[in-house]
Amino acid sequence: MKRLIMTIAGLALASAAAAAEPPAKPPCENFDWPMAREVAAFAAAPAEAAASGTGLKAWPDGVTRLALGPFETAALPVMPDRAPKETDGAKGAWITLPAPAAGGTYQVTIDSKLWVDVIQDGRTVASGAHSSDASCPAFHKSVRFELGIAPVTLQFSGAGDESVTFTILPAS
Repeated sequence: MKRLIMTIAGLALASAAAAAEPPAKPPCENFDWPMAREVAAFAAAPAEAAASGTGLKAWPDGVTRLALGPFETAALPVMPDRAPKETDGAKGAWITLPAPAAGGTYQVTIDSKLWVDVIQDGRTVASGAHSSDASCPAFHKSVRFELGIAPVTLQFSGAGDESVTFTILPAS
């Protein structure tokens, strides 16, 4: 009888503890900053990928898909801050953008487990923050960079798929 009472008490405590836990957030809401724009943008991802080395004539306002190729032949403009540990099977690509309309904090959100470098004036821009959410099926991570008013090069490197889909938007 004593064992039954202890079991019931234990179940009651476990039930109370579970009830006290906040409900889990929906997918893509566990980032450190709001991602609603990115969720909407990634839902309309283009099917065709731009070639590595493409120069966009206008700042993208949605998602861009970029074809990835072998790292050894990607001809990245600068050595990545974090080069792939093994180049066998590693991929890489880069794209240039015109200067943003205003300087400030921008976030690059990507759908692959790749390293992203942002380059302005021939130098790599240090990331200010990054966030990810393993429950998000649309994209893998978002990284923030402080940009000036100068053309931007984005380069991607690491093991990956045949393409990377990304956004670069002012931080919200």
